[in-house]
Amino acid sequence: MSNAQRPIRYPRYVFRKTLALELLEKYLPPPARFLEIGCGTGDFGITLGHRGYTGLMTDFSSSVQQMVQQRLSEERINVTFQLADAFQLKMDPPADFAVMFEVLEHVKDDEALLAHIRQMIQPAGYLLMSVPAHQRQWGYSDEASGHYRRYERDNLRRILQNNNFHIVELWSYGFPWLNIAKIFRDWLFRQRAKQMSDKSLEVRSEHSGLPHFRIPGVGLTSQLSLWKVFIWLSQPFNRFDWSEGYLCLAQREY
Repeated sequence: MSNAQRPIRYPRYVFRKTLALELLEKYLPPPARFLEIGCGTGDFGITLGHRGYTGLMTDFSSSVQQMVQQRLSEERINVTFQLADAFQLKMDPPADFAVMFEVLEHVKDDEALLAHIRQMIQPAGYLLMSVPAHQRQWGYSDEASGHYRRYERDNLRRILQNNNFHIVELWSYGFPWLNIAKIFRDWLFRQRAKQMSDKSLEVRSEHSGLPHFRIPGVGLTSQLSLWKVFIWLSQPFNRFDWSEGYLCLAQREY
């Protein structure tokens, strides 16, 4: 796949990926075996493969299947892909950690999904996840993407604790840059939200992992070290509850 064909990395994803890799390096360095639920274009799982992890990427959307499988065929890593509904997945033996970025908000019964994921993680294993934050931030991008909800910090803590996960790190990441980007993202998604208004949340979710807009310069700048400056500047705010997204590392208690 040529560079021109590879999926665009938007700022929100660049922030999340950079910080998530920092958490894994600190708490669960390779070699380790992972399960990624809702892998989208496959970039994060492929990055893990190159860093020495092994594992399985999954997604329920057939729209991403060909893209991910083509990318994997070009890589020399021990990572595979499976098209599957998260509730139908099995992992035997269980993974050392599961990854789930921007998935839980797409599921009506989010606690049932967490309970199922827990069974696919080793005792004392980890769940690395992200969700959109604050219902007051609800916008056109949520509607177009098939979200059921956005999360508050206390609510996220509660549902994780209900399913026997202990929170190790919980960051409200990317402030203020991602809050600014959210305004722009909702403006971009305004027309798409209207076009998708008669579609079910499941249909909207199926296409949410794909890039919908080609913005001049975004594909280039998301690869440059310039973003590291913005990420570094935002890190002092991660402990506050000000951003429009949460990044969480939780550990299975037993």
